[in-house]
Amino acid sequence: MLSGVFLIHVFNKPMPSNREKLDQLLFKQGGRCFYCGRSLNRSDASVDHVQPRSLSGRADDSNEVACCKTINALFGNSSAKTKITALLLWGLNPPCPEGLLDQQGRQDAVLELQSSEGNHAERL
Repeated sequence: MLSGVFLIHVFNKPMPSNREKLDQLLFKQGGRCFYCGRSLNRSDASVDHVQPRSLSGRADDSNEVACCKTINALFGNSSAKTKITALLLWGLNPPCPEGLLDQQGRQDAVLELQSSEGNHAERL
């Protein structure tokens, strides 16, 4: 049986700040983007929820990764399935879109990725 003191300690544990969370993830990932593998510094990185919180994804280490801000924006609220499909289609070695796409190109790429999710999954 858990003691009340233990429960208070666990539930009163302060949550890390966004900056601390990003630093932890970058350290665990060797300072690289989870998706494209590019070396990242904190200013170019963001925390991505592999399964978006808007789709019932959890806000914890099991669902959070550090990635390029551009890739995070490109994936937006894409499901984990969509992200995995994109990685598989790129042979697990996608090019980093940083600097390659203008804003309209990013929006077009997101729409293409989301609309073709089912078609790509069927071919895999």
